[in-house]
Amino acid sequence: MVVAVPKKLRMDRPHPTIATSAALAVSLLLASTGCGDPEARSQWLLVVDTDAPITGQIAERDDLPPDAAIDSLRIDVLDEEGQRIDGRELTVPDLRDWPLSFGIATDASATLRVRLRAFRGRDATADADGLVVPLARRTIDRLVTFERAPRGLESVGVLLSFACLGSLPSFTNPSTTCIDDERRGVSPSEGLEPSPGTAATLAGTSALLAPRPCSGSGRSGTRCIPGGFSVIGDERLAGLDDLFVIDAAPSIPIYLSPFWLDRFEMTVGEVRALYAEGAIHGEPPLLYDPTNPDERYCTWLGPDVGDNDGMPMNCIDILTVDEICAARGGRLPTEAEWEHATRGHGQGFSYPWGNAEPSCCGAQVGRANGPCGTDVGPAPIGSFIAPEGCPIADLSGDDVVDLGGNLIELTSDRAQGYDTPVGATTGSPSIRDATTGTTAA
Repeated sequence: MVVAVPKKLRMDRPHPTIATSAALAVSLLLASTGCGDPEARSQWLLVVDTDAPITGQIAERDDLPPDAAIDSLRIDVLDEEGQRIDGRELTVPDLRDWPLSFGIATDASATLRVRLRAFRGRDATADADGLVVPLARRTIDRLVTFERAPRGLESVGVLLSFACLGSLPSFTNPSTTCIDDERRGVSPSEGLEPSPGTAATLAGTSALLAPRPCSGSGRSGTRCIPGGFSVIGDERLAGLDDLFVIDAAPSIPIYLSPFWLDRFEMTVGEVRALYAEGAIHGEPPLLYDPTNPDERYCTWLGPDVGDNDGMPMNCIDILTVDEICAARGGRLPTEAEWEHATRGHGQGFSYPWGNAEPSCCGAQVGRANGPCGTDVGPAPIGSFIAPEGCPIADLSGDDVVDLGGNLIELTSDRAQGYDTPVGATTGSPSIRDATTGTTAA
């Protein structure tokens, strides 16, 4: 049997329930509880740590992306066929919980397998047996194999590397697992180190957590969007694909390079100027037509009419947009880049300005037929930077305007389900590098 206990057992936690198993003997290890030394017997003592952030760190460190934080650990002891013999599910949201330790004692000579899954409890579901099932793409999943019986009390250290987020172990013959960024798809018997004893936790130290600043300076009128870890998609929106083009789940962890993004939406005046210069030759935008339901909100009045020069450009062909972006020294952002910028690069915001609900005075939303009016089209650029007396402004933390309202944003991607692989991998099927360039327009 396996009994898992955080290294500092606090009185506000329920005592672990002891289950039975014919293959394994009882082993209960307590630290700093005044219960005396554990019974001496032949067993493996696993000391488990992680370099991922813990939810308890987030309030104290604004340099850590909350979307990367974990607070739960599922431990499964498996037989040679990969079937669960025993296990525990722990809630470990505090730095004082890490490293945590548990013991496994067995008289069996067969290979022993232990599967460790660290994840965010809010992202998990339950199976028919009531066992917690973490979301695979948001879980650090490691398989550990012991190919011999322990000699007395043998202590080993296991690190759950944030670089392995989303990398599932393989249970085929031979089994493989992810250990760290340089050891992927290796034997689960590798990477077991002597226990660090009383060493402090490595939680929150992964290099993948650090934001990646822009280098040099961007084109005039752009703002730097730092790269780094982020999550696109949102389980809270699962099943709402009747409201959207596609379902926004399952969420996907990504890792992006920094890029520059225009502060304002492209204006009619800018496009008129490019046509006048002969810089673009594509299909012209649709003309404003108040009698046509599809064109009554179009802002283009023609190449020679400047009345709408301060309005955002819409009703335009995607190929023409690509030509315009290239003429201005940029490109359309990818969907991953756009969502990274709008959700606070790993902060998981609901809106570009944070989590406050939008208001009619602070963002141009729901104005075609909604609570903010009826038959009200786009607003001039900059209308919602700092509305007086309004609780919000459609302004992101990176100083980009109208990412939440005014117009639907174009990105360079074709619409695909969130379960479709994103971008090129960084040597791993887990944290995907979704960057395709360095400048977005």
